[in-house]
Amino acid sequence: MPPPATTGDPPVTTPTDTASVPASASSDPGPAVAALGLPGAEAAFVADAGGMRHLLVPTEAPLGGIAPDLAAIAEVQRRHRTTSVAPVRRIDDRTLHARVFCPGAGIPEDPGTGSAAGPFGRLAHQRWGVDPDLTIRQGDELGRPCRITVHAGEGILEVGGAVSACAEGHFTL
Repeated sequence: MPPPATTGDPPVTTPTDTASVPASASSDPGPAVAALGLPGAEAAFVADAGGMRHLLVPTEAPLGGIAPDLAAIAEVQRRHRTTSVAPVRRIDDRTLHARVFCPGAGIPEDPGTGSAAGPFGRLAHQRWGVDPDLTIRQGDELGRPCRITVHAGEGILEVGGAVSACAEGHFTL
């Protein structure tokens, strides 16, 4: 797998309003577990961040080999009124592995989801007691590896990372 590409510029860090990232709106994980093809999950949480709603599904199961049913995921999205269904796994105290599926929004799987990164970091810090400074691995399964940095400290939530161009074009208005 190629390493994540970057622009060579320093990462952009954007402070996020921590009040907009609740990790406490719990939901039955069963439908999401079945739709994602996971063997199990600890819970499911609806989180709002940056105008987006995500269904976060913390699990101990490896995410690389799951077989998601995109139609079932779209139904879970519709039921929860979320943009995504997003399993997340703790790799170690400073690293999470996440996948973010958005078929109901026309995106089967997103290789890098900044709006979910803050909620992932807050949830992992609260649930698993991980370090407040994390790296989220995402996009490897798509051949578009993304690394998002998160600082989920007390009273502050920062999300950052570097970007690379994956397409270019022109619009005619």
